[in-house]
Amino acid sequence: MKKFLLAVLCVIFVLVCIGTCGSLMSSNSVNSSVDSDTVAVDTSTLMTEDQHPTTKKSWDLSTSQDDMDDSKSYWYSLQSDNYANFDFPYEANSYLTITVRWMKKYGYDVLLEITKGQMVGNEYNGTNYVRVRFDGGKVQKFYYNEPNDGSSNLVFLKKAHTFIEKCKSAKDIIIEQEFYQEGVHQFKFHVDEPLPKKLK
Repeated sequence: MKKFLLAVLCVIFVLVCIGTCGSLMSSNSVNSSVDSDTVAVDTSTLMTEDQHPTTKKSWDLSTSQDDMDDSKSYWYSLQSDNYANFDFPYEANSYLTITVRWMKKYGYDVLLEITKGQMVGNEYNGTNYVRVRFDGGKVQKFYYNEPNDGSSNLVFLKKAHTFIEKCKSAKDIIIEQEFYQEGVHQFKFHVDEPLPKKLK
């Protein structure tokens, strides 16, 4: 009888040992798989510059077609990097945009447009101009005309060809303009790729 009980106890002991070893092995395999998954996730989030190259800033191009004569118009636009904060009713960010336009019936134009605000300048007393600096060079004055519809947020530069030629090589542009009840503000533009040599 004692031999029988001893044999049963031995069997139970062996079974307990086998179960303990099995649970330890399965636990190690789980930890191992978790660790390997973690490593896989971590390595998958590593990105190189080649995979995500930095976007270069350039002039935005849009085109339109005249249904009357099928002529194509080209619009190159560049928004300022900084903005002005005007008082009521022009609160929030006011950006200045340069637009170089070519249309068959008008030729080349350069438009300056403020998103919110009113440009002030009077041709009678000679204040209808903006001051412009290209790539840290000499400050130049560009006089402008107001649009025929009387809009105060938009002007057309005179000597458009001179301005356009400067933009074909300039990467940094500063434009200074006076605004109604807001004084003078400067707007800065930076591009990695200047205005294309061929516009149309």
